[in-house]
Amino acid sequence: MAKTIKIAPEEQAIAWAKKLEKLLLNYPKGHWLFSASGSLSLLKTDVEGNRVIAKHGGVDQDYKIYKFSNNIIENDGGDW
Repeated sequence: MAKTIKIAPEEQAIAWAKKLEKLLLNYPKGHWLFSASGSLSLLKTDVEGNRVIAKHGGVDQDYKIYKFSNNIIENDGGDW
């Protein structure tokens, strides 16, 4: 009979993060992740590869191409 091995939640989270890190090795150039108030979005850069800021500050919403649904990945854009 196969032995069941329990993995602590922290170890599962670390394993998941390492898989995500490997995926990001092929991250498409010209895009970046933006986190604000628990909302995670994928934005495109301008043609020169720069993050676009709106004229009154903050990111330019016109460059948002995808928003992760229902805060599937908990996040915070605050400082440490």
